[in-house]
Amino acid sequence: MKRIRVDIWSDCVCPYCYAGKRHLEMALLSFPFRESVEVIWHSYQLNPQLTKDNQIKYYDFLSQSFGISPEDTRKRAAGIVSKAASVGLEYNLEKAVQFNTFEAHRVIQKAKERGLGGEAEEAIFKAFFIDGVNLNNTEEIIRCGVSAGLTPEDCREALTSERYYNLIWEDFREAESRSIELVPTFFFSGGIKIEACPDVETFLDALNKSYELTDS
Repeated sequence: MKRIRVDIWSDCVCPYCYAGKRHLEMALLSFPFRESVEVIWHSYQLNPQLTKDNQIKYYDFLSQSFGISPEDTRKRAAGIVSKAASVGLEYNLEKAVQFNTFEAHRVIQKAKERGLGGEAEEAIFKAFFIDGVNLNNTEEIIRCGVSAGLTPEDCREALTSERYYNLIWEDFREAESRSIELVPTFFFSGGIKIEACPDVETFLDALNKSYELTDS
């Protein structure tokens, strides 16, 4: 049977990444060979300079980053909020608190080893974008990992082991080698690349083309 691999570079505070995840999942539901698809999540950081002292609301952070008013920031975000809502994701960005995502990526890397990478991504995305959980709190990140199927011990190992630190940096270096400049970026077997968050049909077309281009 043919095997298709989808590699995704993503950051936990990227609204397009969560919506893109859902679009891909919906495309897979319509893809007749979905059992042959392996999805691999890779770490990326949009704001590595943040520390836990940077307790700032998401919209305020974007406003400062872009040099525009919070009101204009909300207007700019309206498109992705609407796109997310169209696939059942009710973003609650007013509650979201910006955070450095490195610890979250460590837990995701651990989850990948257990075959739970997608579950960990989902748990952290939901906590940040929908539930408004302040993930500057390490214990909240651990709760996300546990809800994805890890044990608290697994999560604490991920947060302290050099192994998961190194795995994140391997993803960063590979992103640089692939000239990734925005997330999400999806690479499908057969050399197909998708950036940002197009519609479900675009993902389904990529899956079909990837299947055609992949040897058995």
